Amino acid sequence: MRNSWGVAVAALMISGAAHAEVPVLASKAIDNDQVTAWDITLKAGQQGPMTPADQDAVILFLEGGTIKSDGKSASSTAVHAFGDAVFVPKGSAMRDTLVKGGPAHEVVVWLKDAKPKTIANPTKYPAAWPRPGAVKTLENDRVIAWHYSWLDGHPAPMHFHIRQQVVAERYDGAIKTITPDGKATMGPTKAGEIRFTEPARLHSEEWGSGKVSAVILELK
Repeated sequence: MRNSWGVAVAALMISGAAHAEVPVLASKAIDNDQVTAWDITLKAGQQGPMTPADQDAVILFLEGGTIKSDGKSASSTAVHAFGDAVFVPKGSAMRDTLVKGGPAHEVVVWLKDAKPKTIANPTKYPAAWPRPGAVKTLENDRVIAWHYSWLDGHPAPMHFHIRQQVVAERYDGAIKTITPDGKATMGPTKAGEIRFTEPARLHSEEWGSGKVSAVILELK
């Protein structure tokens, strides 16, 4: 799939059209049986690649700006901020252009047809989401999107992850995770890191160091 975006860009460059916008190349961050996730940074005036014809997609914003979205059937302009999430149905041929502010940092997640591995919660603890301080920005029959910040003095209670997730980190920092037996692990976070996580994890979480914020996409 990465090649399809690269070919599209090359075709526009070769055409030599005087006013053609050349989409910014995307970097593939995840590719597995559930999703392909692309890392895209747009400066003012730059345009992102088109969303796929055969897959639904979700655009997650790590950093925002004023975005013009042009698709097959509609065009709109909106101000997006950290944590925003936009669902794009397959065939929409949506393409974002940053018209003001930024740079805008998007994580574009293509949703494949494989059924996500959601599991039952066998514990006495609540599911990982929702939790105090979490903000839900999108929910439909395929996904739930959240943004969350780990703050000093505001630990996340013990919880069990029931869903697969795409997680994108906003800052450099660290999160301390604590299992029910009291074992603590300090895990660093890196600004712009995008990762895929599996369910069946039981722990509490605390701020560790630096700034720690993320956008989270749960697969349903």
